[in-house]
Amino acid sequence: MPKDDIQTDQNSAINTGLRPDALPRHSTPPLQSSRPPRCPPFVEITKSDQLLPYLEHVAQRPYNHGLNACWDLKEGERVMLRVDNWHSELTIEACKKILEKYKVKYEIKYIDRGPIPQWVGADEVDYYLFRTKELAEWMDMWEEEEKNQKYDKILMGYGGPVLAERFIKIQRMPFITPEILASPAHAMPIEVINAMDKWTWDRIRNAKRARITDPEGTDMSFTNHDEYW
Repeated sequence: MPKDDIQTDQNSAINTGLRPDALPRHSTPPLQSSRPPRCPPFVEITKSDQLLPYLEHVAQRPYNHGLNACWDLKEGERVMLRVDNWHSELTIEACKKILEKYKVKYEIKYIDRGPIPQWVGADEVDYYLFRTKELAEWMDMWEEEEKNQKYDKILMGYGGPVLAERFIKIQRMPFITPEILASPAHAMPIEVINAMDKWTWDRIRNAKRARITDPEGTDMSFTNHDEYW
């Protein structure tokens, strides 16, 4: 490696908190032959009861402004569960059972989002252009529900920003298919998830320069200007 490149790598290591010898140096993805990209193992779901252990964790997690699925269900609170025709009936049925177990007063609203699309990764760009408009409409709807105060909590949507906590708490309903819900990620203790988020956030906020790599070949860098924050 040329001397100038080595110095650049060392400076990057200092700015990102890494030792210079810890920076990855490879011309091809180093683990591609031994660890090819793959999906996580799917759990075969045939009935809604199989999904309840995962929803138990979601139901108990303390509310956290919609960053993760943390429903924090309380007996007697008024909950609107908004789903659409993209959601599996199995996941909807499991949600009904968990809402009933926690003795909330719930109402389910169904929305028709049109035909269920079959996507590839590149479609995400076009979808998020659409999502910008959709999120603005949701914000308006939440503001209206805030005035009405008919519900204490609204569970809806797959992701994105929510209203700052006021009377109504907004939480997510990202469990479109049984496979999405039946994931070890939803059984992970929220304390671990929050610790991971905080660890990552603190380093991003404090870094002058960041470099992101992964085994599949991602290698990108950016400067963290003060103006960003």
